[in-house]
Amino acid sequence: MLIFGLLISISPLLIQKGSADTFSNPTLIITEILPNPKGTDKSHEWIEIYNTSKQNINLSNWKFDNGKIAKLPENIDVPPKSYFVIEGENLKITLKNSNAHLNLIDPSDNIVEEINYDKALEDQSYSLTTIKNGNSVKNSWEWTKPTKNSPNPIFYVFTGKITQEPIAGENPNFEIDYQNKPLKITFSETKYSFDLLETLFRKGTTANLFVEKSNNNFILTDFEIINSPPEPESDQTPKEASSHWEYYLLIPIGLLLLTLIFIDARRKRRILFEQTLYRK
Repeated sequence: MLIFGLLISISPLLIQKGSADTFSNPTLIITEILPNPKGTDKSHEWIEIYNTSKQNINLSNWKFDNGKIAKLPENIDVPPKSYFVIEGENLKITLKNSNAHLNLIDPSDNIVEEINYDKALEDQSYSLTTIKNGNSVKNSWEWTKPTKNSPNPIFYVFTGKITQEPIAGENPNFEIDYQNKPLKITFSETKYSFDLLETLFRKGTTANLFVEKSNNNFILTDFEIINSPPEPESDQTPKEASSHWEYYLLIPIGLLLLTLIFIDARRKRRILFEQTLYRK
C-alpha cells in the first residue's frame, strides 16, 4: 500500500476507489448512491442528493444521465442544507453495477456533477465522504455502509507507533501514540482476526491507519505497516545455546564410556575366574 501525496492519496489496496468530478459551488450535488442493494436491485436502488444552497431548489427540469436520460420528480422543493432521496418509481433509470457513470444535469442542461465507478459492491453505497489527515481535509468517493438521508462517514488517517498491543474482549482495541498523545482504536474481529493484529501490531510498530469515526469511537478500516521492531531475541545467545548442546552430547558419551568400563570389568573378572580354575 502507498499512502499520502501532497494532501492525501489513498492506495487502491486501502479502499476501492472510483472518481468524481464536482463542479465548483453547485447548488445540488449527488452525495450517495446505492446501485447494488442486497437481493433484487429493482425498486431498491436509490440516489441521494443534497441542497448546498441557502434557499429551496425545485427539482423540475433537473435530470440524471447514465446513458439514459431521466427527469427528477417534478414540483418538489428540496429545503436548504437538506438531503433528498430519489428511489422507487421516482428513479426512472437503472443504476449499473460495473463500468458506470452518473451525471447530474441542471435545468440549463449543464452537467453539474459526474460520477464514475468501476464495480459496485453489494449492499454498499458509493458515498461522498470526508477524509481528514492532520489539518488537511479532502472529499473522496468511497464504498461505505448506506447512510440514507444522513451525513456520510468521516474518515481519518493516522500515522503512529503502537503503544498498547491488541486487547481482546467485547470491544477489542489497541493504542497508538499520535502527536504525543495516546489514541485508542477499536477493530472488528469479523474483519480482522485478533491473532493477525496481535502478530502485526507489536509494541513499537509504526503504521498508517485508515479509520472511521462513529459515536466518538475510531474504528479500524484499513492499515499499512511502515516498520516493525526487531523480533524478540531468544533468552540464550547462539553461543550459550551451542554450549548447552555440548552438555547434552556428553550424556550419551558418558553412557557409552560406562558401558565400555562395565564390559571391560566383566572381561577381567572372567579372565581372573578362568585363571583360578586353571591353577586348581
